[in-house]
Amino acid sequence: MDQVILTAKDLDGYLTDDDKQRIAEMHQLYDQALDVSQVLATSQNQSRFFFYV
Repeated sequence: MDQVILTAKDLDGYLTDDDKQRIAEMHQLYDQALDVSQVLATSQNQSRFFFYV
């Protein structure tokens, strides 16, 4: 199987302004997810976050 590995430099000049905006939005969502997971990881009452089905 052939693989092509690209770096961020390889995309220079190929991303549109819309692409860059979407990447920025995804970065913001990722940061929010990290913040939430940090709260959960440091919670003193972790049992309240487990739901049983």
